[in-house]
Amino acid sequence: LHAACQRRNRVVVMVFDDIRRCDEHEEVDFADEDQLLKFVRKSRWVSVNIGSIRILRINWVTTLMASIVLWGFTFAALIEPVEVLSEVKMWQSWVAQNFTWLYI
Repeated sequence: LHAACQRRNRVVVMVFDDIRRCDEHEEVDFADEDQLLKFVRKSRWVSVNIGSIRILRINWVTTLMASIVLWGFTFAALIEPVEVLSEVKMWQSWVAQNFTWLYI
């Protein structure tokens, strides 16, 4: 299967040799790190073992960003609890109004 697109008088040809439906792919065991590394960016993946014991498996970028957001929210709630509480109540109301279908 070939796909081409026109960009500023230049044709870019892309070749898709392995296009299959999801159920046509072989099953992947994500407990096997060799198979897992096919789906993650190796520069962002951290794995720590002690002997044969798997201690830690994380995407360090995602973990760092989530930690910053969580600690930022925590510090804001400690510094200005009344303002943060009123803001969170508004967010909760908005989520309940717009995304009820998602968690029902």
